[in-house]
Amino acid sequence: MKKNVVLILGIVFTAAGLIPILIGVTFFLSHYNFISNAARTTAVVTDIKSYRDFDGDKHYEVVIKYSVEGEEYYEIIAHSPLMYVGRKITVYYDPNKPRHVKTMGFVFDDLFLVGIGLVFFIIGISFTASQFKKFRLRKRLLETGRTVYADISEITLNTSYTVNSKHPYVITCKWKDPDTGLFYFFTSDNIWFDPEPIIHEKGITSLPVYIDPENPKNYFVSVKDIEMFVANV
Repeated sequence: MKKNVVLILGIVFTAAGLIPILIGVTFFLSHYNFISNAARTTAVVTDIKSYRDFDGDKHYEVVIKYSVEGEEYYEIIAHSPLMYVGRKITVYYDPNKPRHVKTMGFVFDDLFLVGIGLVFFIIGISFTASQFKKFRLRKRLLETGRTVYADISEITLNTSYTVNSKHPYVITCKWKDPDTGLFYFFTSDNIWFDPEPIIHEKGITSLPVYIDPENPKNYFVSVKDIEMFVANV
């Protein structure tokens, strides 16, 4: 599973972003529809009450007063840092149910929720797209790429990548192009076990690398010769 951790993270982030987007859009349409058909009046903040929940966290309630056809109403709305006693705000109410009141703050909250979802969604899509691009390249190289055998030159930890406080290993291989005399260095994908004992025990000195004949920078290092000795990779 660790081999596909980036793809899994991409899917998780995409889903985590899509959920608040859908919720935010649903609430936004509902609130916008209410405001579009509601009557408008001016309310005054008469009190800001505080209370603590079971976890001890402090919360606030804003009490507003407004009049509809000469009758006064007191209602509680969500608190914001801009609220203070005596402030006048515009509220929207249902003409048939004057106690059903909302402010534009509901709409802004919905858009904020959508924005948070978009951040996660974009990150998730980026992860997922990059992995699918990588998978397509690997498939193409395995089918049509040139196979060369590159000498194993180094085994290191990829300290730039961490899962559950662990770093994966990568194998660096070196290959000399017989046609040009140029040396190329290839790095394997992340390996979630230490391959060095197997390499030494089995006497593995080189690995097959599938390269793009037109551009050797596109390549795939196969570590199947090592993974075959490890269960549940």
